[in-house]
Amino acid sequence: MNYFAKEKTIPTKVGYQYWFVDKDFMNGRTLKMSVVAPHEATHPPHKHIEDELFFVLEGTAKFYLNGDSVLCGPLTSMYCPSLVEHGISNAGNTELKYLVIKTYTKTK
Repeated sequence: MNYFAKEKTIPTKVGYQYWFVDKDFMNGRTLKMSVVAPHEATHPPHKHIEDELFFVLEGTAKFYLNGDSVLCGPLTSMYCPSLVEHGISNAGNTELKYLVIKTYTKTK
């Protein structure tokens, strides 16, 4: 079992991350929580080889996918296929907390 522990979080420029399952465990499959300050984003829209699933726990997210954006709240999931430009930012006045589920591709 892995219980959230604030002292095990990893600071970012706009909040923090907590890895419930990191990429060195379970053959690259991961589960990470990201917490983002109001009106901020962890990084700009980007794309990568892995597909990715986001699940909003708290707050208001602006999810960008391939040129379109949508606002969504708690208990909403968003899927991003491989090599499609995407991003998520905090569109609200409170912290945004969301889970990221993906499998990292091993590079040689």
